[in-house]
Amino acid sequence: MPDFVNQFTKKRWSVWYICAGLVLSIAVVWWLLAPRFINYIPTDFWYTANVISSDNFYSRYSQQFVGAQQSTTIFSYKVVDYNQQRAVIDNSFDVRQLSGEKIFTVVRRYFVEPKTGQHVTASGEQERSGYLFATRMKGRGAVVNDKTPFQYWHVNYNTGVELHFQNEESLSGLMVYHYAADFTADQTKELTGSLPQVGQTLGMSLDVHLDLWIEPSTGHLVKYQDNATGHYYDLTSKQRLYPWNKFSNIFSNISIE
Repeated sequence: MPDFVNQFTKKRWSVWYICAGLVLSIAVVWWLLAPRFINYIPTDFWYTANVISSDNFYSRYSQQFVGAQQSTTIFSYKVVDYNQQRAVIDNSFDVRQLSGEKIFTVVRRYFVEPKTGQHVTASGEQERSGYLFATRMKGRGAVVNDKTPFQYWHVNYNTGVELHFQNEESLSGLMVYHYAADFTADQTKELTGSLPQVGQTLGMSLDVHLDLWIEPSTGHLVKYQDNATGHYYDLTSKQRLYPWNKFSNIFSNISIE
């Protein structure tokens, strides 16, 4: 084979290797950095999950919990207003007995920066810090895998909770970060009118354990679970009196999928 043919063949393969290397490099860079540029909250953002709930109410007469019973819960987020500076998102949590009777229903309104998912201040609204779900870029695309705590607002409790990293897990083949927190929350305002004397002479205090599983590149919520016990307390003395309910909530498998 003539030399010029050999040289042409070598050059052709060299060009092919260079092009393949460039394509591979671009693909790797895109895989690492794409979430920084495209992972924003869209104008039509919505998120909904079916939650398996359990309630175990306390009887003052027998002075014991009467036994767990299943209830149904819809957990959802939806954009109700949007501009370049913030997305206004309603987060609802609706718990009902299987008969349809209301146990606990609440809607919170969040003002969120679309590019980061971070809460922002809105005039006349409750001030919040932290994130709609979680800090983004904790995993892929981060300089190092970021497992530091972050603040999260769960619709049930309406208080900023500092979540701490527990471990990495795989959910249906997706690698997620598991975070958890233990805290106390007050639900007197939400249960006023739903329970006798609550908001008048009695308050409601909750001891809560909350678990969150997030996808670390997007900060997207994949699964959550909480376990809590509610206690009546005297509004004047602040002394706890007796339990109200032991309850738990966890995403259904289909919602996790």
